[in-house]
Amino acid sequence: MNELEPPMITRVVTDPLLPDHGDQPCVWVFASPHPLDSTSKIIKMYLERGYIIVYYAAPDGKGGTMCLRNFIPMDRVRLFEEKMQPDVFKEEIENSDNGIASCTLRNEDDDEPDPDDGPEFPASVPMNGPAAAS
Repeated sequence: MNELEPPMITRVVTDPLLPDHGDQPCVWVFASPHPLDSTSKIIKMYLERGYIIVYYAAPDGKGGTMCLRNFIPMDRVRLFEEKMQPDVFKEEIENSDNGIASCTLRNEDDDEPDPDDGPEFPASVPMNGPAAAS
């Protein structure tokens, strides 16, 4: 039997993230332009440790591609939508009926996920180029 794919986040609606957005929500859609950079395309979105993590690709200005990601804190998220296989859909409904958390919201390493645990960032990031020399 094939392994079932976990649900995939397809749409996220957040509070406005930049001052020039006014009071308009920010909408992130899988395989669409990045809402903060229309030259970029959203490749994948995940929920992990209290963040929606958005992977996207943008032209680097030299004919290549930059691969980037954003971390959106869940307290800025108003809605997210998932796509899933029919078997996963059925299992999620059965789990909800039985009071079991969604597999998206469940942390497989812990019995209880802690939404305050954010991504682990390195203490320092090595610098390359002219900035490294200063």
